[in-house]
Amino acid sequence: MPQNTQMSTVMSLKQGSAWVRGIANNLPTAAKRGLYSAGLRIMSDLQNDNSLPRDRGMYRAGWRCEPTDYGADVYNVTNQALFIEHSVRPENVKIGPKVIQALAEWVKRKGLGVTYKAVALGKKGGQWVEGHGYVKKMKPAAAEILRIAWAIARTHKKRGIFNSPVGLRPLQTAFGKNARRYAEAEVKREISRTIF
Repeated sequence: MPQNTQMSTVMSLKQGSAWVRGIANNLPTAAKRGLYSAGLRIMSDLQNDNSLPRDRGMYRAGWRCEPTDYGADVYNVTNQALFIEHSVRPENVKIGPKVIQALAEWVKRKGLGVTYKAVALGKKGGQWVEGHGYVKKMKPAAAEILRIAWAIARTHKKRGIFNSPVGLRPLQTAFGKNARRYAEAEVKREISRTIF
């Protein structure tokens, strides 16, 4: 006796065609969302790259990712971003009072020029430093800080800044290294969410 092998229907053809049209209409939007997610991942990589300059954190905090009609733009809003990306050639380094002052502040923040003076055991302010015994940290005088700042400025004038003439190229490197992989993964994820 033949058995009834009737299959259950999930949707009608009319409903199926509307579903396919809906997917087709939503794919460009899903792809844009995926590209924006990939841009956010690249921005995060750049913010967490410890090989880049990070003195006061302004450059790190300057990274932005904005959605666009074609996906996303990743960029940095700080003034130094252009110099870090493309370098400063030696002939473009101009030494002036503002440069020296900025370098002097940097020298202070980095603790350059600090010396250690030996102190007797148990004297106030002494701390143990391996290989030196008990010492007291001596901050450099203003003249020493300026001397260090001038030395740095002269080196920049001679060699350039940020791997001159090539530049550090963090944005170009991040895109070359991860953009395709991130875009494929994120677009695939967004399209899967749209279809299913």
